[in-house]
Amino acid sequence: MEFISIGYDFHQDRNFQISRPQGLNYYLFLIIRSNAYYLYNGNKKFLHKKSIILFDKGTPQFFGAIDDDYINDWISFSLNKDEDLLFRSSGITINKFYNIPSFCFFEDIINLMSNEFNLNNNNIKNAYNSLLSDLLTAFFKKYMEISFSDNSKLLYYNELATIRRMIYKFPTGKYTIESLAHKSNLSISHFSHLYKKYFHTTPINDVILSRIQYAKQLLNATNYSISEISNILNYSCDTQFMKQFKNVVKMTPREYRKNMIN
Repeated sequence: MEFISIGYDFHQDRNFQISRPQGLNYYLFLIIRSNAYYLYNGNKKFLHKKSIILFDKGTPQFFGAIDDDYINDWISFSLNKDEDLLFRSSGITINKFYNIPSFCFFEDIINLMSNEFNLNNNNIKNAYNSLLSDLLTAFFKKYMEISFSDNSKLLYYNELATIRRMIYKFPTGKYTIESLAHKSNLSISHFSHLYKKYFHTTPINDVILSRIQYAKQLLNATNYSISEISNILNYSCDTQFMKQFKNVVKMTPREYRKNMIN
């Protein structure tokens, strides 16, 4: 992960506006503290103060002040290919504004992140910073709570979100599409359709990603053999594990472990 810029309590006058027809080539968390407007499909929409959005890469951005001075905070960041894949599979909502019920939490987090980033920018640019990453993780979790709460009115969303969290929390489970659908009390076809609709991926792809994510941890932190890791993750054979690992990580488990050691 690379942090591009972080800003806290940024003030502009009532004439301030942003026009980015091509968006940005990185992710942008934006918190708008003042009343503002944004353009959606060419229509101007009123935006209440204390609103938050996560802009996807390449998403057009048109917003600005309304009636008074404009105030915002932001976090912009980019991810490598593996991080981006896991990020998008997490179910996080993008390109949608939410009102912030617990504003003080976000304010405190982004203030800490801004201080850390701007005081130590020369040391962390293009490099991993554990404190910033931990703070951003806390930020993500609270944002996810807001988006999950907003999505709770969707049919079976809570049930499927619970199943998805289980998959990533317990990657060693023996999951099949039949067993997962059974937990939701839905038919296989209905379960698969809603899962893809809500999370933009398939249940089995999430199972694979959760296993590979855990396999990387085991390869980094243990001396387990490839065969032992395959068995821990409930693969039917080592070949299947190695094939799926290479499809996701673009290298074999052995190559991955060797690179981590070096």
